[in-house]
Amino acid sequence: MAKLQSGVISQPQKMITIPNIFDLPSIGAGHDGYVFHFNGKAIKYLKYTPKIREEKGLMTPEKFDVLSDLHLRRIIMPEDAFYDENEVFSAYTMPYVHDYSKETGALSISPGDFYYGDFLDAINDLELDFDELSRAGVVANEINRGSFLYDLEFLKMCDVDKYQIGVRRATELNRKMFNFIIAKVIYYEILKKGADKDRLKALNNWIKKSCQSSAFVDDLKVKLEKDPTKLISEGVDSLSKTI
Repeated sequence: MAKLQSGVISQPQKMITIPNIFDLPSIGAGHDGYVFHFNGKAIKYLKYTPKIREEKGLMTPEKFDVLSDLHLRRIIMPEDAFYDENEVFSAYTMPYVHDYSKETGALSISPGDFYYGDFLDAINDLELDFDELSRAGVVANEINRGSFLYDLEFLKMCDVDKYQIGVRRATELNRKMFNFIIAKVIYYEILKKGADKDRLKALNNWIKKSCQSSAFVDDLKVKLEKDPTKLISEGVDSLSKTI
């Protein structure tokens, strides 16, 4: 049994108790925790002891405090903390995002079903989000396929447990990660059409080059702005320039 209480210790009347978090509807699981539905939110129950989480660079109370103070547009941040019976930080809530790209049948929505204009809106929002991360000394880290969610507003990013706090040179590091995320949106869509070994090598080289480029995002914006009603699936090859 995993009994949890919300972190409003000084206000008992506002505390919420979860008798057993594993009785909640499951959303999924990752290397660092289990995610459940809870009161219209997602709640992540953390794996490992606090010491191991700190050693692995995962979520800690200190990191939670920093990240929960950030209110971003496209990056899903922690909201409320939960503690176990020993008053150990063990879980946190975050906004729930329905990922339509993982649906099947009529409800399934692929990133390619959105328009250039949707992609442009996401880029502009993420650019502002990354500016805020940098000002707070936070660097995005460990971005993988599971970090990308697609709701009705197109792209959202999740899984911030391995983000780094208190980082110097955050702006430069975040610029590369921002470029990486935008390039990966295109990369994953291209892969749906299939790619042999040589094509994969070329795509990966393009990702590396895009991460280092100071002009990559600005050049991409120009293309998106010229044809905002074009489907991403129709123009995904041209968005990657020549690979």
